[in-house]
Amino acid sequence: MSILWSASLTYAFRLVLFILSLVTNIILARSLGPAGRGVYAIAVLLPTILTLIASFGIGQANVYYVSRGSLDKKVLVGSSITAAIVLGLATYAVLALVIWLGGRHTLLGVAPRFLLLGGICLPFTLATTFMQGVLHGEKRFVELNIVMLCQTLSLAVMLVILLAVPIDRVTSSVGAWTASSILTGVLAVGLVGQLTPISVAIHLPTIRALLRYGTLTYLGTLTSFVNYRFDLLLVSVFSGATQVGFYAVGAGVAEVIWFLPNSAYIALAPRVAAGAEEESANLSAHATRAILVSAAASAALLAIVTPGAILVFFGRAFGPSVIAVWLLLPGIVATAAMVFTLGLDFLLIPRFGFRGAAVASSIAYTIAMLVDLYWVVRRSGLPARKWLIGAPSDAEPIIHRVRVFRLRRNSSKAS
Repeated sequence: MSILWSASLTYAFRLVLFILSLVTNIILARSLGPAGRGVYAIAVLLPTILTLIASFGIGQANVYYVSRGSLDKKVLVGSSITAAIVLGLATYAVLALVIWLGGRHTLLGVAPRFLLLGGICLPFTLATTFMQGVLHGEKRFVELNIVMLCQTLSLAVMLVILLAVPIDRVTSSVGAWTASSILTGVLAVGLVGQLTPISVAIHLPTIRALLRYGTLTYLGTLTSFVNYRFDLLLVSVFSGATQVGFYAVGAGVAEVIWFLPNSAYIALAPRVAAGAEEESANLSAHATRAILVSAAASAALLAIVTPGAILVFFGRAFGPSVIAVWLLLPGIVATAAMVFTLGLDFLLIPRFGFRGAAVASSIAYTIAMLVDLYWVVRRSGLPARKWLIGAPSDAEPIIHRVRVFRLRRNSSKAS
């Protein structure tokens, strides 16, 4: 399967995911309002961050080792599943202990019961992350995208069902997210089970190898995620749940731009991991140039349609979210760096609320892009223009694909 085809397939799935996510966000916004939407955002964000912290990069390590075939797959899968169970239960125990020792009515601006309900799925979200690494390394892009689709589709379905139950709507929404995360973890393990027998056992040499590689990518992945999610926690602490609701809706709309880079990453990662250094550098540079142009064009279009889209889909109550989208877009096209975002968050959020968070993230993304560009130029030996400036040859794979499609269509008409 070619890189272009893999990225196109993933992007098609991402478009479906976007539609489902839009439906889900509309249901949440219309049902919960800004304040309830903010509580929901924090209740599902904390388990997501804990999943990333507890993963220790094992998901990325699975991509690397499965791509190269340098570890026994059955042992790797068994060790990964066992690690997911152990790390998930331990992380949930720590969360419960912190809440118990704190003795507070709220934590991070929300009631602890919502955080405990969301945290139930921690072993399953870790299993999903680790099994996605296996599917990714095997270049099983259809199965990988099915796992992503399951999370969003099942959440939408469960929201419709549980919100009809006469209980607190925020509790119903967080419960729907937890149930969909558990279902997704089971599905991910089942799909990997079609590739290799599933066992639950720890093989220490395999775990050491996974952690050895995982720690190389762990900090970067953690800081990148925390960079564009930690600000939600600070908005909750300094400005309250309503401001979180505005920012969560705005960020959700702005992050549509990331669909294309994420699709390209999924298609590229196994090939970059398995390829020679020079080949991997050129391949990554080619993709970066194409993504920057596409992301910039998409951001310009999104900025134009955002005011009408927010009003139509989310309602007048979420009008302030338009500002968050506009302030996030310049940096959303670039990348991320926690050190700048955290500093700017603490400076801007207490004074400006969600607007400060959006500005902080946008500035940090841009600064981080320059830092990352300096690093990859030094490491790859390719000049900066090779990573940033488009060339006519970049369009050749797409032109070739279009020509093949037209030839096949004409031949089918002739027959």
